[in-house]
Amino acid sequence: QSLHRMRERLVKDRTALCNQMRGLLTDYGYIFPVGINAVLKGLREILEQGELSGMMQSELNWTLTEYDLLSRRIDHINEELKRYGEQDQQCQNLISIPGIGAHIATAIKSTVDNAEVFHNSRDFAAWTGLTPRQKASGHKSVMSGITKRGDAYLRK
Repeated sequence: QSLHRMRERLVKDRTALCNQMRGLLTDYGYIFPVGINAVLKGLREILEQGELSGMMQSELNWTLTEYDLLSRRIDHINEELKRYGEQDQQCQNLISIPGIGAHIATAIKSTVDNAEVFHNSRDFAAWTGLTPRQKASGHKSVMSGITKRGDAYLRK
């Protein structure tokens, strides 16, 4: 679970760094399309052109270095999670389910201590907040909106 939390923080930091660069370069008249790749491509082009001041060029280079470091750390954690998922039998069972990879399997394994407490998959889905709230009385059953209770990381 620690690896998942560290990875989440690194992803947030990397996104914040790109958004900050997008905002700062907007002041200089550089507008980028949506997406991190567009910002990085534009940032590298700006650095190649050399139109900004020396100090700004230097800071943008440091920013790219910081971005690359964050990306390498995220990739390293992804590899560790994948390696753990390949070694753990419970993770392998989860990975065998279509749509679940090593990242999700290790997140579920680290969050759910004992899966036997869930009687079925719907109980697990309700616990994570993925299913609508159900209110039943007699012959009438009313389904309301998704509750969003439970672990937000697993829902994501």
